[in-house]
Amino acid sequence: MTDATASSADTRWWVFKRVQDVRSALLVNVVRTFAVLAFYGNQVWYYFSLPHATRVDEQVHYALTAVVIAWLLICLAIFLACQKKFLPPFAKYLSTLADCFLLTSVASIGGGASSWIVICYLLIIASSTMRFDSRLVCASTGLSLFCYGALVARSDSNWTDGLHHTPLHQIVTVLVAILTAGILGWITCQNLQNFIKQEGRVTEEQPDSSDNAQPTQEANNE
Repeated sequence: MTDATASSADTRWWVFKRVQDVRSALLVNVVRTFAVLAFYGNQVWYYFSLPHATRVDEQVHYALTAVVIAWLLICLAIFLACQKKFLPPFAKYLSTLADCFLLTSVASIGGGASSWIVICYLLIIASSTMRFDSRLVCASTGLSLFCYGALVARSDSNWTDGLHHTPLHQIVTVLVAILTAGILGWITCQNLQNFIKQEGRVTEEQPDSSDNAQPTQEANNE
């Protein structure tokens, strides 16, 4: 395999990523928007179905409303950027960072590390896989581990007393799930990258049929 063929394969992969950046960013943003709206709709239904809402319930509802508004503003900004096709390479890292931060805020307002919302870290990693960027998958996995660790540390300030707000088996399960999702996402991106590059090499190495047909036609004429 020549250097020119390898360079052409790398170029093919780069072009594929750039073309898919806007499409995948728009698709992930649509999923993100619907997920946020579904979560807030459930929260609104729960809040107004309470027979007697306490002061704490009101504070939690208002705090979650503020987080959801911030999240939807980010969704709107990403949608406008996709419409203008202005997506710098670092934009997907910023959106992933915002997702992890806002999801951690929601979990912190609710039940902390024991909240069911922490499973959405897996959705963040899955959405990173849809961007076909192994580095982004690694970044989202690392951020998810860090954010969940911060939730655990906030819930259990003292680990020496033997009393834990979040059961240890639940902590281990969530950590293993996050790591597994990250590894599977990274493998998926690497396999796709190798496939695209290999297709490019095969295309470059195949002889042109028109070039082969010309000498044959000249020989028949002679």
